[in-house]
Amino acid sequence: MADVFISYAAKDSAIVEALARKLVAQDVSVFFDTGALVAGKSTSEPITKALDHAKAIVVVLSREAVRRRFVEHELARFLEGGKIVVPVLHGSGATENWVWPLVADRPAIVVNSTDDLDAVVDRVRVALGVGQRPSWQRYLPLAPLIIGLGTAAVVSGKDVIQALLWALAFWAGGALAGFFFGVPRRSTRMQPVEAVAAGASYTSNTNLEHIADWLTKMLVGVALVEARDILSGAESLVAFVAATLGSAVAPKPLATFLMIYFVTVGFVAGYALARLLTPRVEATVVGSSSLTNDRARFRSSA
Repeated sequence: MADVFISYAAKDSAIVEALARKLVAQDVSVFFDTGALVAGKSTSEPITKALDHAKAIVVVLSREAVRRRFVEHELARFLEGGKIVVPVLHGSGATENWVWPLVADRPAIVVNSTDDLDAVVDRVRVALGVGQRPSWQRYLPLAPLIIGLGTAAVVSGKDVIQALLWALAFWAGGALAGFFFGVPRRSTRMQPVEAVAAGASYTSNTNLEHIADWLTKMLVGVALVEARDILSGAESLVAFVAATLGSAVAPKPLATFLMIYFVTVGFVAGYALARLLTPRVEATVVGSSSLTNDRARFRSSA
């Protein structure tokens, strides 16, 4: 089955066919109804199968999209399934339809001619992982953690369990701090107040942003004001950890290594996780919760 499903209105077929050719040339299989339906079969049968098996949907929005009810059906299945959605705005007035608010929280690509289609192809290839590094290389970010744990296990002697537990504890603390520092701020392009004014029943919950912002400011402020006490506390913690690693070759240097190395690695991991994961989770939750209300409201106004 095809990797990409293209949803569009009939009058946009020229740009869609050009996009399909470019995607196929990049080894991406494509389904779009005018070129993939088989004579003698029900129209809904191949479309439903293609929707269920596709990994991504490219939604071509234009003034004509409001006149094609299948665009709503196709997009709804993908939003409810949490799959990859790539909005494409074709021509003037592309956002003046009832489909656009359903995908407004996703980065859209403006296409005015076939010269602009390369950006769509690149977005789809990245989303599907086409031409990217082999699967084993995806685990390379774990290398610092594995190397650190291995080093701690080797030099800790008989206290290997205690050393690994301390390493994981420091890593978890750093990851938690990094996560709160890395929570992205919501774009002002679509503020909750504007969504309420537009009549939506649900808006994005920004509590996590406020909590993360408050905690990071508090941590930075405390670190600046209480720098000496923090250093003294860190030394006491190193001494305490070293006392639990008595059989190691050098307990205090090992304890210092565990604290500095794993807090740093954990911070970077938590920061990266927040930057990469939070927008995807928000887009999935918000799109699913507001889908039914938005679909009914914009159909009635069409």
